[in-house]
Amino acid sequence: MNSDEKKKQMDKNIKTYGSLFVTVLGILLIFGWGLVIGILLIGNKKENTKDEEKIEEIKQINSINSFTFNYTNGYAINSDIRYSVNCKENCVAKIKLKDVSDEDTQIIDVDDDFISELVSILNKYDVIKWDGFDKYANDVLDGDSFSLSIITKDDIKVHATGYMVWPDNYRIVKLELDELFQKLII
Repeated sequence: MNSDEKKKQMDKNIKTYGSLFVTVLGILLIFGWGLVIGILLIGNKKENTKDEEKIEEIKQINSINSFTFNYTNGYAINSDIRYSVNCKENCVAKIKLKDVSDEDTQIIDVDDDFISELVSILNKYDVIKWDGFDKYANDVLDGDSFSLSIITKDDIKVHATGYMVWPDNYRIVKLELDELFQKLII
């Protein structure tokens, strides 16, 4: 083999091995990125699983320290409905109905039976799963909205809010809360 043939052979080998090197390097990079992405996804899945386990541990509300449920029907003056309960020494409900001014909000002492009924409604419809609900339909004007805040005596907190978008069972929960609170003033 003369020097030209050796040079051609070396060039051919360099191209072959260079091409092989680039291919192997590409495979390693793809595998490496796949491994990194897989680890990130698995790590994220573990965090979600922890949150889901926390929700499963807190299957129901057992007590009420404070409860507030507000909703509106449009944006006319006094179009909001507000129900709240605060239990410090004793439990007191505040009820503000539609077309009633804030000054005419009714304040009523409530007993353990009322609190039990309230807790029953919240648990029957898994309202605890509303926690973190925060959705809005920005393309709707003069729509309906709601907000919910619950703090239990064992410091479980549930907060939810929405505008023209509702969590599961919203309408039936609203109806049953209307019935429960309004029977206090009838």
